[in-house]
Amino acid sequence: MEKSIVIKLGGSLIYDLNLGINKELMKKLHSWYVAHGPEYNFIVFVVGGGKISRHLVSQVEDLAKDELSKHRIGMEATRTNAAILASVLGSSAGEILLPTSFGELLEFIVTNKRGTIITGGFKAGWSSDMNAAIVADIIGQNKVYKLSDIDHVYTADPKSNPDATPIQDLTWSDYFKMFNLSMENAHDAPGLHVPVGTHAAQFSVRKGLSFFVSGGKNLESQADLAAVFESGTYLHP
Repeated sequence: MEKSIVIKLGGSLIYDLNLGINKELMKKLHSWYVAHGPEYNFIVFVVGGGKISRHLVSQVEDLAKDELSKHRIGMEATRTNAAILASVLGSSAGEILLPTSFGELLEFIVTNKRGTIITGGFKAGWSSDMNAAIVADIIGQNKVYKLSDIDHVYTADPKSNPDATPIQDLTWSDYFKMFNLSMENAHDAPGLHVPVGTHAAQFSVRKGLSFFVSGGKNLESQADLAAVFESGTYLHP
């Protein structure tokens, strides 16, 4: 599929600081979709849980006795966020699928030559980053564009370290060293806050996939969303 794109949209971008819908970003997403949607065979938005997911999981921290329950709650939040984005984009550039299962997504890809898919989570325990990486591999794309509330991967946490500097180019090997990860089995806790989820990073290494991690202040300064996609950190094999 020569011209397709997978965009991982951080759930925290869906909302403003007061948990209202981030209407300015929604307008930019809609403008990009109308202008550039016809250029692609498939457009896939994978939407994360963000603030709503973390808030809901924290509310049941003392009540839910198993991690699976927390993952399920977080996954349902991603689906709600996906439904919000689907309602904003409408049918401006053709048919939009809001799948309720991974099988439905696969069927749509196999039976259609083009279209838009907007989805949240499918499997409890998988991050939305993992979903994005898997879909990219399925439709033959070697890049995922991840938009979140950070504009780059930094040498340290810029919120606590004023000397932190943005990284433009980063191999997966160096990324694993930075965050003390390995290719062995790892567990992504619900709401884990790393630039790219552990399982997604492992999968990307195995499949030769890359992530562009961007967003943050660039989402505010750039009028065209297309200028933001490759403005951050390029994570690659």
